[in-house]
Amino acid sequence: MPINLSETADRLEVDLLRTAAWRRKDAADPRNAEAAAALERIAKTVREVDPALLNAYRRVFEELCDAGDDGIESANAHAVLLGQVGFGWTPETATEFVSRFIAKSTGTA
Repeated sequence: MPINLSETADRLEVDLLRTAAWRRKDAADPRNAEAAAALERIAKTVREVDPALLNAYRRVFEELCDAGDDGIESANAHAVLLGQVGFGWTPETATEFVSRFIAKSTGTA
């Protein structure tokens, strides 16, 4: 199967924007608005991620999916990291987000 980095970038951008929308639904906690703004800002930088790093992100995600749990581990790891944005950790760019996902998923963080 050929590597489609554009699709990988699209998925990452959608995940960031969906998480931002979810954060905006809970206006009771002002940190949610800040987290949503950060997620939206990060989403705008997805196309700036170096292709080699984006490919590594895709490979790590797929390796977690192939771990025999139907992708639950990779989805959980990704969701946890998305949920941390604005709550103890706020990356400036998608490159920083992707790098952290790779590091945490491979145990190099």
